[in-house]
Order: sequence, then structure tokens, then C-alpha cells
Amino acid sequence: MKILVHKSDIGGIINAPSSKSYTIRALMCAALAKGYSEIKNPLHADDTEAASRVLNQIGVTIESKSDRWKIKGGRFQVPTGDLYCGDSAATLRFMSAVCAWCLEYAV
Repeated sequence: MKILVHKSDIGGIINAPSSKSYTIRALMCAALAKGYSEIKNPLHADDTEAASRVLNQIGVTIESKSDRWKIKGGRFQVPTGDLYCGDSAATLRFMSAVCAWCLEYAV
């Protein structure tokens, strides 16, 4: 038996499934960054919606479309009421630090 082996190129695109944890972390990073950020293929879930909602309450603008979110961050305001993180422990942990910073440096 005779076998010939040739070099080949491998290529392609893989779309990883969305992650609740990564979506919340991306929201927090985008909120802290000045200017506009975009999250492609965010996970739409109760926890990510809670993170989006509380960030909105402190002045972060989030434009939500089905396959991407556009975030304008970098400027915070002191919230006028309670921030309800729902059952999202990640949102609560991140917002504790963000709110402490916000109280010190909000404009």
C-alpha cells in the first residue's frame, strides 16, 4: 500500500457560545472605558440585563440590539436610588467596586 501525505491549510471561523460571565465582565470593562465600546453576541439573560440596568442607573448608556450592544462609558453619576442587581452575584461584586469609585470621582 502506498500513502501520500500533503501539507494542507486549515481555516475557518468559529462562533463561541455567549457567556453570562463574560458578558457581565465586558459590560463592566466597557463602562469603565472612556468613549464607545461594542460587545458582539452578548448573552441575553436575567443577570446580564440586571448588570445593564444598574450601569444605566449610574450614567452608562447601553444601546441594545439583538447581536451587539453599544456602550458609552467613562462618565458616572451618583445613583438617585437603590441599585437592584437581582440574583446576579457577579453584578453585585463588580458594582460594589464601581459604586465606591463612583462616589469618590463621579461628575
